Order: sequence, then C-alpha cells, then structure tokens
Amino acid sequence: MSGRKPFRTLADQVTSTAEGRARVDEYRRLMDAIVSLYRLREQRGMTQVDVARELEVTQGNVSRVENAPDLYISTLSRYVEA
Repeated sequence: MSGRKPFRTLADQVTSTAEGRARVDEYRRLMDAIVSLYRLREQRGMTQVDVARELEVTQGNVSRVENAPDLYISTLSRYVEA
C-alpha cells in the first residue's frame, strides 16, 4: 500500500472538528490577505522593486512579505502605505 489518501478524505478529516474548520478558515483569510497585497501592488502598476524602494528594503523582502504565511500588523501597514 502506498500510504496515499485521496485529498477529499484528508480534507474531511481536517474539517471534521471545530478546531480544524477554524484553522482552515484562518488559512483562507491569510491567503486572501496575501493575494490582496499582490493585487494591490499590481493595480497600482508597481513592481516589487518599486515597493522595495518605498520601504527601503530589498525586492527579496517584498517577495517574502507577499508570500509570508503570517505577518506582523506593522509590516502589513508599512507595505500598504508604500
């Protein structure tokens, strides 16, 4: 046996408890925020380099913010300001 399980089976296991559903909801909110940062930058016609220049950090730092699994509110605030 390969030890593999269908995604649906795993998803059902995670969401079968209130704690699991809460974690999934938290993850979805975070992913929405990250996508929103990317979209905000794109809608403003800015590149990661442009944002980095405004924040006085490297482009790599901007990329990490846009792809971070979690963010400090202060970091998010500075990003949005830029």
